[in-house]
Amino acid sequence: MGFDTSVNIGDRTLVMWRKDTGDIPRLLFAPAERSVTVDEEGNVETVTLRSTAAGVLSTLSGHGLGWDASVAAYSSVRGGGHTGAFLAGQYTATEYTDRYGDDADDRFDDTDDPLEAIDVPPTPEQLAEDRAIDAAVRSRIARESAPAAEEDLQHLGALLAAMWADPDGKVLLLDDLAWDAPVELNFELIQQTLESAEQYGLPALPIARAVETLVFLFRDARLIAWPLITCVLLKHLPTDTDVVYDLSGGIWEFEMETVEHATSFLDRWWASTGDSIATYAQSLGMMFGSLSAFRSKLGPQFWFGQAIAANAHLRELNKDRANSTKKARGDALESLAEALFNAEEQVVVTRKNFATEEEEIDLVLRNELDHAFWAAHHSPLIIVECKNWAKPVGVEPLRVLESKLEDRRGLVRIGVFISVSGFTKEFLTRLKAVQGRDIGVIYALTGADVDDLVARRQPIMEWLRTSGAMRAFGA
Repeated sequence: MGFDTSVNIGDRTLVMWRKDTGDIPRLLFAPAERSVTVDEEGNVETVTLRSTAAGVLSTLSGHGLGWDASVAAYSSVRGGGHTGAFLAGQYTATEYTDRYGDDADDRFDDTDDPLEAIDVPPTPEQLAEDRAIDAAVRSRIARESAPAAEEDLQHLGALLAAMWADPDGKVLLLDDLAWDAPVELNFELIQQTLESAEQYGLPALPIARAVETLVFLFRDARLIAWPLITCVLLKHLPTDTDVVYDLSGGIWEFEMETVEHATSFLDRWWASTGDSIATYAQSLGMMFGSLSAFRSKLGPQFWFGQAIAANAHLRELNKDRANSTKKARGDALESLAEALFNAEEQVVVTRKNFATEEEEIDLVLRNELDHAFWAAHHSPLIIVECKNWAKPVGVEPLRVLESKLEDRRGLVRIGVFISVSGFTKEFLTRLKAVQGRDIGVIYALTGADVDDLVARRQPIMEWLRTSGAMRAFGA
């Protein structure tokens, strides 16, 4: 026995469970979106969870699985090696064909025997041509690889939404996905991805990279993968698109003859799927907790992903300051700074919002950097001040940070000041003067600097050692 259930978006099915109910819809809908309808005679007709694209995106965000979190999760595992290698080979073949036409295969030797051609060394001119082709291919791959993780998902979402709108067409990846049978990454899928991107005039490599990454994510962490791809699709569909999880097949299976019976069934399903998701999430957390111990391999990528999400959240709060609190904006900047410093393998965030009776320090870092530049500072600890003000920061907050360094000069000789809105001319003038005092060095970053770091995934300590040092000393 059993009955089929499915999540439907508009007129198409996103995922179906054969002879079973699913647990992923539990993350897509709010309790108030459970619905039971009856016919004219009072018999139960439908049992569903019903929302819209905008509603599901809001619910996902409430669970910590919205767009920013999706970008962060994707960033932390983003791959693309298979896709990049495939495209490099394809682009190389295209370059040879464009340059030599039908003679591309025969240019090394006039012999018809390919085994003899192998032993014929290329001429200097041919070597130069090969290097030019290799450089052209590398340049193209690098150019197409440039988009950030968020752009990968935006391009993928645009493609999925365009294909979803065609009722007779096949939707890349989604038509092949099943809840318990992940798709395999193979030549056909990569080729289909590239052809689909070309058909809709979208960049191929970012989309193919996203597809490759999601295939592996579906295999290893479906509870992350399904909300992620659902979020990516819904973000690019009209906000009023219907999203429905249909449990109506259970009306007859479980003899839901009255609204009371149907409501009781929904309550039981809601509770059991919540437990199931919690158990799975706990297991998944243990797995990723073990992986995160390999900080040298996974740590920086994970924390850059967190930084991308934190920066996006920060921008949203600052865009509408009238509807966000000062504390929320301050916490958002501190979380972004924490992620950037956590991405450093030789810097450890030891305390956040460290408070004494007289003052508070936003972040305290343990300095384990072995670079000679940082060793010369003789600063076992680093303190960080964060200001998310609407106007540039003036001299007085700088004086406060100076006093914090001076009070702790035995352990702290490096201060970092981050101001989203930048600094006044007076601040920068005093910043240069501070470096002449025997209290250490203060480095200053603006919001624009942080945006650039996040976009390029540049380690923050590298920036401080180069651009930051030049600003600190007034250059």
